Amino acid sequence: MKMKRTVFIVFWLLTAGSVFASGSYALRPPAVVDVRSLAAGGFHICDVSSAYMLTVNPALLAFAGKKVLLPSVAFDIGGPLGDLPDLYSRMTDSGSTGSFADVLLDFVGKNNGLDLDVGVSGPLTFGRVNKNRGLGVFNRTYVTGSVPSVSVSSVTAGEEMVFAGGSAFPLLNFSRMQLSVGVSSKLLVRLEGTYDGAPASLTSFDFGSVPVSATVAAGGDIGAYFSLFDIIRFGAVWKNLYAGFVKDAGTFSHMTLSSAKPPVLLFEKGTLAVGVAFNIPVGFTRGVLSSWTVYCDYADVPALFTGSADAFKVNPVLALSAGMELVVFDTIALRCGMNGAYASAGAGIDLTPFHLECAVFGKELGLDPGVRAQLHGAFAVSFYY
Repeated sequence: MKMKRTVFIVFWLLTAGSVFASGSYALRPPAVVDVRSLAAGGFHICDVSSAYMLTVNPALLAFAGKKVLLPSVAFDIGGPLGDLPDLYSRMTDSGSTGSFADVLLDFVGKNNGLDLDVGVSGPLTFGRVNKNRGLGVFNRTYVTGSVPSVSVSSVTAGEEMVFAGGSAFPLLNFSRMQLSVGVSSKLLVRLEGTYDGAPASLTSFDFGSVPVSATVAAGGDIGAYFSLFDIIRFGAVWKNLYAGFVKDAGTFSHMTLSSAKPPVLLFEKGTLAVGVAFNIPVGFTRGVLSSWTVYCDYADVPALFTGSADAFKVNPVLALSAGMELVVFDTIALRCGMNGAYASAGAGIDLTPFHLECAVFGKELGLDPGVRAQLHGAFAVSFYY
């Protein structure tokens, strides 16, 4: 067991060290979708109830006990959802005198462009946490589209899988005080293709000719966790350290890795996230509330210290998140929160191991609130205990 742990740590350190090498392109971290967390403002690094804690903060594994995530499915769609019915009716209205381009141009101008996201997570999603260690596999199929003008569009479709393993080390384990550190390793495999061209050409375009790229990257997270009186919890994690490469993989109709082009190195140095959680006593509710938890996180601490002259600096408000979860009669969960400048809300039913989750939340694709805002809806059928 000591040998396995040593190999695990050495592998992670080698990966982390390679991230700081020069001459590379940025890598987009994978997206692991948990609808429960999305309803409460996003992932929170002190959330000890999450079935996805392995991908959030590996230090939580130390005191998580046994958790099992069985194959589950989650659906997520995002965009200007409130305006889409009107857009559809205008395009299909037989009495409309405007062409497809006219309707789309008017819509794009009103919304500063059109952005759509559709994703399906699972069913190859499962994991296990036990005795300070965890293993997991997470997959996601996605399509993202951006139409900044009536003559320009970009549509990306892909599949990604993340294989993760983690281990935590308890430093203090008393009834009123707990402290741990944890480390995780991840392997990302991604296959995706992108169409760039006029939106009007999408209906007749041969998507089999879209160039495809294959990405393979290794990385991990390192985190810390502290709990006091089981009322207040603190956490910190340096997450999404990745090193890997991307290589041409032919087209959708003819995939191959025999391209003469050399692979391109990809690196992502990650960032530091911090968070705090409060367990509010619920004894006064006489059993109506089973738990009441409040979370607050900041997802990108280093960005607070970068110069304001950076033209691509993201507004610091977008890294702030907060959320709350109320569990009623140990069965019904009510959640709300905010992520960046946008609110979120949702609910869940716990019929362990069967869970139903839903969420509505906002998301910003730009550098400042309101630049490229999206409204998302998500629904999940999950099995975990």
